[in-house]
Amino acid sequence: FILIGDSGEEDPEVYAAIMREFPDQIERCLIRDVGSASNEIERFERVFSGISKERWDVFSAVEELSP
Repeated sequence: FILIGDSGEEDPEVYAAIMREFPDQIERCLIRDVGSASNEIERFERVFSGISKERWDVFSAVEELSP
């Protein structure tokens, strides 16, 4: 599965927990940064700590995503 959500509420936290619980079933997690807080980068790094950066990404526009 590929999980897609946004940073507006708790999607990153929920999706990171799912990725830890089902590591072989979740290929990637994509979070759209809605820019609601100034400390978003620290939040994402903390939430996805221990999960390879190749498996999650944060974007503002779809064009930023790599295949």
